[in-house]
Amino acid sequence: MSCWKANFWDASKLTKMLRSNAFDYDDIAASGCRRSLARAWTLKRSISAEAVSTAYYAVFHCLAKTCASTLTFREGTEEYARIYRALDHGPLKTAFSSGPLKDRQVLREVGNIVILLQSERHKADYLPPTRGVFTTRQAQKLVDQARDVISKIEGLGTNDRQTLAAYLLFKNRPS
Repeated sequence: MSCWKANFWDASKLTKMLRSNAFDYDDIAASGCRRSLARAWTLKRSISAEAVSTAYYAVFHCLAKTCASTLTFREGTEEYARIYRALDHGPLKTAFSSGPLKDRQVLREVGNIVILLQSERHKADYLPPTRGVFTTRQAQKLVDQARDVISKIEGLGTNDRQTLAAYLLFKNRPS
C-alpha cells in the first residue's frame, strides 16, 4: 500500500514525471511513500501550497505505514488498517517533543521535520489562497525535507521503529 492513497497516477504518468524531474526512478519505485513526493515535486511549480500539503501527507502516511507494519506483519488485514488509522495528526507535536522521540538523535531529527512540515501544511491548507504563501524555492525545500525524512523513517532499525510506534500511537499516562 502506498503512502499516498490516490490511485489515479498510472505507471506511465509516474515514470514520465519522475524522469522529467530528475528523480531516480529505481529509488522512488522502491517505496510507495515516495509516489506522493513525486506528485508534490510536480505540483510545486504551479501550486506551491498544494505541494507543501502533499509532502506533509506523504510523511504522515509513511509514519502510519511504519507504525502498522511494526506492530503487525499482516498488511491488508483489519488489524493492520486499525493500527494504520490510529495515528492522529493532533498529538504528533507533543509526542515528538518528549521522551525517547526527543532523546534519540535520529527520532529527534525525524520529529523536527515532521513538526515543521505539519506547521507549514497548516499554512498551506488554511491560509487564504493568495499568491506567494510559499515561493517555489520554499516549497522545493520542504518537499526535499519530506523526501529525506521518509528515507530516514524507512531506514530506522527495529528498536527505533518500535519506539516510534509506541510513542506516536499511545498516550503517555502518568504513573
